[in-house]
Amino acid sequence: MKINKNFTIACLMFLLFSILSLTAKDQNPVLFTGKGPENSDPNRSSLEGTIQIYGWSQDGKVFIEENSTYFANYRLIDLITDKVLLSGELFLEPESINKAFDAAKQKYGIKLKSGPIDYFPYTDKFSNEFSAALVNKGTNSYNIEIIKQDSTGKKTKKVISEIVIHVEAPAEIKDTRFIYVKSPYENRLLVVAAVPQWHIEFDYIYYNFFLAGCSLSSRFQ
Repeated sequence: MKINKNFTIACLMFLLFSILSLTAKDQNPVLFTGKGPENSDPNRSSLEGTIQIYGWSQDGKVFIEENSTYFANYRLIDLITDKVLLSGELFLEPESINKAFDAAKQKYGIKLKSGPIDYFPYTDKFSNEFSAALVNKGTNSYNIEIIKQDSTGKKTKKVISEIVIHVEAPAEIKDTRFIYVKSPYENRLLVVAAVPQWHIEFDYIYYNFFLAGCSLSSRFQ
């Protein structure tokens, strides 16, 4: 089997980051960890991606860490506006997440807490079932839609995010996985679309994460 030099370097970087990164994440549940889809080319590898939930605020903000062999980042996201309030890269400065998390706790009221984590569909206490989908709107343009089905079977939906996805093969889109994290404080979800994509330089499949907030109480039509 052919060994890709750049791929090997990337794997060593990811291993080094995993050893150095000793943070509050060890006390929290893993949101997503999984390999990219298998493929027929033996020289192309499928690598894992993970998202870690550090904590939530009472007003819809969540602090996360996301990792793959290609990237390692942290983000503080306002799920009402989908704005990123804090962010940083971790490969070169793995300990910077500790400082950022402390700042998030002090300035934004983030607490070391999280709600249920799983793959869609999500069912609430009123027996409403929520599912997620990617809807193509043109070249590389997609909407993330949340579909609500109530206890009578009636379906309504809403668009929670418009995203751009550059893929080598459109068939990769069908392998997208949708994950939700329920806020411990509000009727709100963090929605994650984990989209498999080729990394051209390193020649492997990795998961690219697209995140958005979804209020379960409003705007379904």
